[in-house]
Amino acid sequence: MGFLPEPLEAQELNARHADKFKKSPERVLLDVILVFKDVFSDPQLKEKRKQIKQLFIKRDFKSIFTDPILLPIYAVEYLPGRALCYRDIFVKINELCNFLEKGGDIMVLGGGNGAEVLGISAAMCTFEQPVKLTVQDLSNYGTLDTLVGSIHQTYGLENLSVESLIGDLMDESKVLEYSKIFKQHGLITAMFLLNEILTQSKKSFVLLITNLVKSMKKGSMLLVVDSAGSFSEFEVGASDKSYMLFKLLDAIQGFKCLASFDSVWYRYPKEVEFPLQLSNMRFFLRLYQKI
Repeated sequence: MGFLPEPLEAQELNARHADKFKKSPERVLLDVILVFKDVFSDPQLKEKRKQIKQLFIKRDFKSIFTDPILLPIYAVEYLPGRALCYRDIFVKINELCNFLEKGGDIMVLGGGNGAEVLGISAAMCTFEQPVKLTVQDLSNYGTLDTLVGSIHQTYGLENLSVESLIGDLMDESKVLEYSKIFKQHGLITAMFLLNEILTQSKKSFVLLITNLVKSMKKGSMLLVVDSAGSFSEFEVGASDKSYMLFKLLDAIQGFKCLASFDSVWYRYPKEVEFPLQLSNMRFFLRLYQKI
């Protein structure tokens, strides 16, 4: 267990960022989120954050992601740490960094809180080729438009476009409908999503993965990032033996693995300050390519 390796390209990209913005990448990213001052000043913020954490412990994800009162709190609660982590991933994994530099279409599954949008934007902020993000989620968090506005204002990204897509990935008809969209994208991301779906319905998990394999165009990539802890352990069949989620994914036919990390950390710089406590993240990562 350690950290993602930092290739020379990542060091050069960070240097280009420093030259352009005169602040650290982490500081600039977090400044984008300060647009949500009304959420930070919510007098019930502490109680709502506690309620969200209790629902996560119960794995009652739907009660979080369909509650218009909790959604903005969830978005801002998890946005900073995850966006910092996602930027780190897109800067350090060469295949992802190269994709952003060349430009293309990305479909973000379960990304309504905007962490992927912000992390990717921060990673591509010195690139020039157009990138289009299609952000799918179960609900409208009510925060994405504001976040995208702050991203454009901070980074000046004329080459970034973002559109939203609301739908349930556990609805068979909706997944079949999305199959037509999967094939249009060079990269699809599933960040802290698949274990939630598998927890609620193995049938829905299998349906989604099957349609991804069938629908993605040859050469396109699937990025999966999820918890490296017990949240990603599942029993298979009638046995009592548990397997990590990435073991199930690695067994899927039709993908080859481009990058594989079973347990790595992202730790935010201690000198960076933020109104909410930032969290370090331990996760697994798989980057697959359709063959």
